[in-house]
Amino acid sequence: MKRPAKRPNWLDLLLLILQRKEFGWPLGIPCQARHCGDDPAASRHSGRSLPWRKPGVSRGKRQAPRCSSAVELIAFLFTAGLTWLLAATPAGAFAALVAVPADISLGELRQVEHNPFAFTIKNTARHTVKITNILRPCSCTQIDLPQDFSLSPGGSVDVRGDIDTMGRRGRLDDMAIAISYRIGQEITEYTLILPINLDVLPSIATSATSVDLRDRQVDSLSLKPGTVDEFRIRGIETSDAYIKWKLIDSSLDQDCKAFHIKFWIDESKLPDEAISLEGPHWVQFSTSVASEPVFRVPVMIEDRSSAPTSGEISPGRNH
Repeated sequence: MKRPAKRPNWLDLLLLILQRKEFGWPLGIPCQARHCGDDPAASRHSGRSLPWRKPGVSRGKRQAPRCSSAVELIAFLFTAGLTWLLAATPAGAFAALVAVPADISLGELRQVEHNPFAFTIKNTARHTVKITNILRPCSCTQIDLPQDFSLSPGGSVDVRGDIDTMGRRGRLDDMAIAISYRIGQEITEYTLILPINLDVLPSIATSATSVDLRDRQVDSLSLKPGTVDEFRIRGIETSDAYIKWKLIDSSLDQDCKAFHIKFWIDESKLPDEAISLEGPHWVQFSTSVASEPVFRVPVMIEDRSSAPTSGEISPGRNH
């Protein structure tokens, strides 16, 4: 039976490098290693030639080689540092799962239930990799890679997935698939992060990404067809009673290609000014579009809370 390959002894490799005649010991330090004796048979490296030893030269007449240049000294220091690094690094630290492609870029998508994608996972480790856990960005994302799946060294597996974009809108670049795994018998767990980038085209587009009521008391918003030809707005709801709205040349529950609405803050409905108006605040639209029956637009409101001065107590708070 073939014996398994022995892991290189980096210290022995370093000593062999230092024995080269053209390299020499740095700073002229003579070699005191045991294998430099006169009897090659007694050497720990018996059977290996010693390039700097000339036949017939006795131990007393041997001249220790010297470092001939600064380049050789730098090479020695680099080799010693690399040797230390390799000795201190776990066997699986440089080996891991890789995904091809490195991220999932789906571009512009409509609001539909199924948007398929695919990628390949490769094992570049020297040992078998076992997948221990898979974290999806949301329940809308499905992949067919099971947990407790093992991948042999150099092996690969094709993975298929699907993402549901119903009810989503805009650019989504904060999604990712996290695949946790272990290498061989190591207890350390590694993670492969696979980002997902997509831009969901809305069925109903808006003239602004939010309603801004911070610097002015009134703001307006217009709706228009996105991926549909026409739509109906069946209802409007706000997060707070002091956010008021009024239709401008538009009507609810009628087919349209444009919808305009005005928003403002009703000062009489505001809570005590010492209470923070920190959100989230929003306005919600109910529509006739099956792919997006409900969607929300954020409302920006200035925080009108006042910090108490020295010796004062803010009303409405317990101290």
